[in-house]
Amino acid sequence: MTDSILTGWDFLLLFFYFIAFSFILRNIIFRKASKGEKKLLMVFFITKVMYIALQTYLVAHVWRMTDSIYVYEESKNLFGLLKKNFSNIDLIFKSALNYKEVLWSDGGLGIQPGSDMEKNFFLVRIAAAFYPFALGRYLLICFGFCVISTVGVFKLYQVMTQVYHSPVYKKAITFCLLFIPTATFYTSPIYKETLVYAFLGFMAMNIYNIYKNKSKAVNILLLIINILFILLVKPYTIYGLAFALALSVLIYYIARLQNDNILKKLLGFIIIIGVMFLALYIVNSNDDFILDFVDTSNFYQEMYNTGGAGSSFEIGQIETSLTGLIEKAPLAFYTTYFRPHLWEADNAFMLFNALESFLLFVLVLYTVIRRFRSINLYFKESILAKVILYYCIIMGILIGLTTFNFGTIVRYKATSMPFFCMMWFIILFHTGSARKKTAE
Repeated sequence: MTDSILTGWDFLLLFFYFIAFSFILRNIIFRKASKGEKKLLMVFFITKVMYIALQTYLVAHVWRMTDSIYVYEESKNLFGLLKKNFSNIDLIFKSALNYKEVLWSDGGLGIQPGSDMEKNFFLVRIAAAFYPFALGRYLLICFGFCVISTVGVFKLYQVMTQVYHSPVYKKAITFCLLFIPTATFYTSPIYKETLVYAFLGFMAMNIYNIYKNKSKAVNILLLIINILFILLVKPYTIYGLAFALALSVLIYYIARLQNDNILKKLLGFIIIIGVMFLALYIVNSNDDFILDFVDTSNFYQEMYNTGGAGSSFEIGQIETSLTGLIEKAPLAFYTTYFRPHLWEADNAFMLFNALESFLLFVLVLYTVIRRFRSINLYFKESILAKVILYYCIIMGILIGLTTFNFGTIVRYKATSMPFFCMMWFIILFHTGSARKKTAE
């Protein structure tokens, strides 16, 4: 299946596509960007194009079978159905199950359907839309995903550098959001992480424009659309963001109560008690969900490690209860961001991932030692800082509790690691209340 996905002609076509879209990015999509931003954009775009070329080579000659290959084959199936009968265009708007039924009933394609998971089928829809323009070539479909990611992530960069506009902050943000190797690598080709990271960037731009009173109605509509897209691809990303935002706002207003009069303090106390009872009610009413989550986590842990693959790992059996999840949460969080360790790497690619995790651990440790007294001040000054912190914690725990293969975990954390790394750099360079307005 992978023998024919990469030829010399693919690289030649990639070069022409790169030239065309470089012009579009510089002169149309980011026409209002400064000269410095346009230069950075081109460096970022070149880096991502190089990564998709590398990923395609690895898929063709080393990895052989990956999730992206299955998505590519399904996009070929879907485009084949549309080409055979254009009335099948409605499959794009139907569920994966409808698509599977039509595909199985059509004996002329000769290609068996793969996963019918709705989250994967969203990728198939996007890949099928690119298929004719990419001339059916895997590398060029990856290029389409790469362009979406480039636009979305660079918009995220623009927003963050407007919020944290100190030159020192900008350097850290540039590296973390645009050039962390594994994060950029895994958010470039045909992966769910590619779209999620891009949509997060679009969301950030929408929220920033709403805050600045720029085309509020349009940006609210676009914000809702981006949220829906992420829900279709990786819903727990939105759940994590929503929880992080709610918790940040609650803590922010609790902190402000100490400066309010007695009536506001009483009202705040009542709200806090209400939120606590609501949280307890949600936990108690979702016992079955928690038990299923724990059982699923234990099942995946056993499945990953049964084959004895060198990149698999264990965090130990999780007790079937909420307490069991809480007990394993710190280890899951640590595993997501700081593993694999250097001695756990069993190949060159994993060694690079391990080195990256080690350097992140050094950054966190150094920042805690250097800025121990000012860390709390940084989070007090900004709701955004709290949202990033809680989002990274939630994502770290969820990924660590459900993924037990280092190769997979490196990809899954690609949409949270840039924020986690950026947060620690900003804490390191933070100068206190003098930048309070900037941080807000």
